[in-house]
Amino acid sequence: MSCDKLVDLLKNEKQDLISEIEKDKWYLSEEAGYDVGWNTAKKHFVETYLNNWAEGYRKCYCSLVCENRCEEYKKW
Repeated sequence: MSCDKLVDLLKNEKQDLISEIEKDKWYLSEEAGYDVGWNTAKKHFVETYLNNWAEGYRKCYCSLVCENRCEEYKKW
């Protein structure tokens, strides 16, 4: 990504990613009937959702938040 706002994007993405893993942990724990733990939830999220989540996050950021409209934005 050539955007000069990459650092801000990554900070936001990290916080949002943690929140998404916490949600997944809650759903997995509800289904299992016990707390599955952070590592199990993280592994499940990475294997199941991470690629689609990251792509969607970047598309949303580039199209709605970033003012630069750089080459990355044009790819979507």
